[in-house]
Amino acid sequence: MELGESPREAVEREVLEELGVTVASAHIVGAYGGPDLQVTYPNGDQVAFVTTAYVVHLDSDDFDFPDGELLEAQWFAPVDVVELRLSRWLGEVLSDVAAFLSPSAS
Repeated sequence: MELGESPREAVEREVLEELGVTVASAHIVGAYGGPDLQVTYPNGDQVAFVTTAYVVHLDSDDFDFPDGELLEAQWFAPVDVVELRLSRWLGEVLSDVAAFLSPSAS
């Protein structure tokens, strides 16, 4: 987040910067931290990250990667995600996203 920016504004800015599209809606799925999000740098400094995950609906899926930070984006079916190499903490996020999106969660 930039100084003075709300979490929602940060999501909107990041999506626009990375994908070149605007956000139609964004809903917080959860906030994550703990041992899997702790890092010790070579100089001994330690940091602990907190990550907030959102389910975001976009105004378009016609990405143009305006800042060059990303080269491509892909959509994956939930069954295919298990084949990806992901950080351990993302399992909890994906489980929470599935629960958020399930029809019985409404």
